Amino acid sequence: MIYLEIATKLVIGLAGLLTVTRLLGKKEISQVTPFDFIYALVLGGILEEGIYDEKVSIWQILFAICLWGISVYIIEICAQKSDRMKKLFKGHPSLIIHNGELDIKQMKKSPGN
Repeated sequence: MIYLEIATKLVIGLAGLLTVTRLLGKKEISQVTPFDFIYALVLGGILEEGIYDEKVSIWQILFAICLWGISVYIIEICAQKSDRMKKLFKGHPSLIIHNGELDIKQMKKSPGN
């Protein structure tokens, strides 16, 4: 019986994760920012904790996934509406080419160098 409960929680939780991810509009890994990566890890953690804890019901898992998804959605909307919020949540790109010239300082700051 416990295996059926774990399987049910896993399938429903996975469906919830996929739904939240698609609703937030992430389609390609190239679109993922550090903030997006963190919220995906937290979503996975919510599901992982709920699967093996017998005290946590399927409804509680879905509630947590929905609440987290709504929170992230609100942050995404705020980031789209305000440049200050966007920089705070998403960061900003480093321009390594400016006016047709390579910016050596920016290149040295970038990871991998």
